[in-house]
Amino acid sequence: MEGVTMENLLDICLCTSLAINLSVFCYFFIFALADLFVKTCHSSTSRMQLAHKHCAEFMRNFYLESVFYSAQGIAAIIVTLVFHDSVLSFETELPRPAQLLLAASLGFHVVAFFRVAFLGNSCIVKYTIMLMQFMVILTVVAVLITKEDAPMGMILLVSETDMLFANVGKLHKVIRLKGTRRYRVIIYVGAFATVLSRAIIPLGYLAMALLEGSPLKMSISATTVFFVGLVACGAINTWRVNSAVARICRKEERIIEVAPYTNISGSSAGPKPDDMATSISANIEMPPSYNEVFAAEDATATAAPAAEGDLAAASGLTFTNPMADYIVNDSLAHVALATGNTETSNLTTFISIDLSASDLERQRESVMTTDTELSWSG
Repeated sequence: MEGVTMENLLDICLCTSLAINLSVFCYFFIFALADLFVKTCHSSTSRMQLAHKHCAEFMRNFYLESVFYSAQGIAAIIVTLVFHDSVLSFETELPRPAQLLLAASLGFHVVAFFRVAFLGNSCIVKYTIMLMQFMVILTVVAVLITKEDAPMGMILLVSETDMLFANVGKLHKVIRLKGTRRYRVIIYVGAFATVLSRAIIPLGYLAMALLEGSPLKMSISATTVFFVGLVACGAINTWRVNSAVARICRKEERIIEVAPYTNISGSSAGPKPDDMATSISANIEMPPSYNEVFAAEDATATAAPAAEGDLAAASGLTFTNPMADYIVNDSLAHVALATGNTETSNLTTFISIDLSASDLERQRESVMTTDTELSWSG
């Protein structure tokens, strides 16, 4: 079986160059087009508008990879159905449509490699992604040069189809929709797509190829590429499947944030067992610039307990955390009894704290005693 000819090499280089230029163009053009649509159809404080404003790099990558991985997966399936006798055998030459498809995939991965190298954050994830991209590039180049090992090339193309659902899940995290019903549906669908594209379909490709022939009948270079690519692709696919299954089984991590109250005297010395509240928030790091998203929600939330706010203003108190209603109500009743404000005391009957008359009288006596002790100490 002859290797790549000069004519095929020129076609592959031309297709790769075209894919590189098209990827760079789409990296900016699709985002600009989507940004124009978002500004026209969404308000200035919408989640997508803020994502375009503060996470432009992520959104550019999201649009580019969504388009490319979808097109690549569909094209790989079509090529497999049309040329199944050629792409599922080690002993036949790689068909021309499969060569052009692999050349286009090579151009995209070259762009992705340098994008991560120059724009990615310096961390272990960056170098892991770069290593994965380098292994894919090396395998695709070897398949194109030898024109053998078609099953491995098709496995690489099909395995990346699940990246669309992974990026959609990341988008929901960026726009703060994690925990919603739609996000959970995407996680389950993405896990199914990952298992299908990175485990079931690749194993099916490999099984049918082994039934047709043996990889040992290829040239030495093609056989070496097959086993190296099999190990690299198997490691990447196993990691992706494990991550997808873990996302389903993993419980949402939560942390407890202790928020101290302002005490009756007006000073906030620190958290105490009797004057603190707990608030639960998802343990996920989000862009701080998204605070504008919840400005309207915060205004609506603070307008609801208006009666308690007016009551606190009448008593001259400021509560730093309005979440623990039972603490606020108890403190308001405490101050109302201490000041002898009958109107404020009457308002406490509308507060669901279930205090009996003896409890109220005991609280008033304790406050009056404390005031007396303070006056003597002064």
